[in-house]
Amino acid sequence: MRSSSYLVVPRRRAALTLAIAALVAPRAARPGGPDSVPLSPESALTAGAVLASDDVGGGGWYNPAALGGVKRSSVQVGASAYSETYSFVTDAAKATLPWGTVSGDIRSLNYTSVPAVLSYTYRIREGLGMSIGVWTPYHAYEGGTTTITSGGPYPPNLNATFAETYSFSDRRDDTWAGLAVGWQATPRLRLGAMLQGAYATDVRTVDVNTSLQTSSSNPLETGGHVVYSERRDQGLLGLRTLVGIQWDASREVRVAAAVRGPTFRLFAWGPHNTFFTTAALLPGIPPTQSQTTTQETAARGQSIVEPVKLYGGMRFAGERWTLAVEVDWHPALDGQFGNFKEGWSARLGGTWRANADLLIGTGFFQDSASTEASDGKTAMNYAGFAGGVTYRPSAVVKALGGMKSWDLLTCVAVRGAYGWGKYQGLSLDPGVGQPVVVTFPNSAVKLIEGSISFFTAIIF
Repeated sequence: MRSSSYLVVPRRRAALTLAIAALVAPRAARPGGPDSVPLSPESALTAGAVLASDDVGGGGWYNPAALGGVKRSSVQVGASAYSETYSFVTDAAKATLPWGTVSGDIRSLNYTSVPAVLSYTYRIREGLGMSIGVWTPYHAYEGGTTTITSGGPYPPNLNATFAETYSFSDRRDDTWAGLAVGWQATPRLRLGAMLQGAYATDVRTVDVNTSLQTSSSNPLETGGHVVYSERRDQGLLGLRTLVGIQWDASREVRVAAAVRGPTFRLFAWGPHNTFFTTAALLPGIPPTQSQTTTQETAARGQSIVEPVKLYGGMRFAGERWTLAVEVDWHPALDGQFGNFKEGWSARLGGTWRANADLLIGTGFFQDSASTEASDGKTAMNYAGFAGGVTYRPSAVVKALGGMKSWDLLTCVAVRGAYGWGKYQGLSLDPGVGQPVVVTFPNSAVKLIEGSISFFTAIIF
């Protein structure tokens, strides 16, 4: 149905047309982009501006070249323990019925909690390090309901009541396992490479119930209804590469670049089931009734499902502070994870060493929309901040015989984001004495997100 920008039907089928069109109503905005969860203490402190840093905890994920500077082996455990997202969609569904215009908004408040990282970084020898781990850079749950109710005169001489309820839930998880190696090729140059394998799932439910009841005493003019149910539970195994470089232009300045290869789908599974039933007893048309059940399977075989991504940035480092800036870009691609358009993002972050046991950081980020507002997909932009502290409980570590043989670091960081964008809503206009027209105009989406992350690193 989305392949056409409008539909034209006889006027007296207005309610039935609205119900059928509601079946392709878009999903609400996702809370954050595909790399929205910080995966190392420094990335949590600086809003992800770690491409040119010595962040060995996240080096295996963000830039494996950083592993060339590993001084001691470590185990890192992290969690995005709490995330709350509020989204608001204006006029998600709108109907211009014979007696007036009615609309419904989507307001959604969602909570998520997800483990972010479990990694082991190993110093093989001076200038050579490796990292193996499991990372969850993207976890999202969304759900919401919008209801439209109205009543008024229905041609030719009846009264009618109209009601529509649309509810949905959608949960997506991307979990990656990978192995990375970093090498200090020269005193000023580091190189690194990583192989990443993905396990991604997408679980979705949609339920639509639309009805029109007339005041007629004629059994053949009592009204109509549509019931729609969608259930999707699909999974995917994928593979991609990451290569990076870091170069010390001077004692204070380091530049860095990385290329994340496209994601190749190796295998996919899972059903996509729909159930659709309609019935209409309305003035001027023959009685109608239908029921349809369909089952689709996920796309099979090897295919590119996410585009290549290019990164570039630099870091300035003083005696007790750092300041980093970086950008990334990806081309357009129509893949299983979405219809990507050309997009970019930028990050600016810094840290300050208050003392030997306390590191303070803050940062800002901007992500441009990577998808078009079509086919039930939102086009969202994000801007936000991050900040926190990394702390060494030195008194406890010393009491337990640490510092030289082992060490302990803990990190607590917060993140806030504001999202704005568009998606295709639903609008019905029967006109006056004219055929009914159903269109899918862009509707405004707003989103506010807040989260807190915890990390623990044991260094030995």
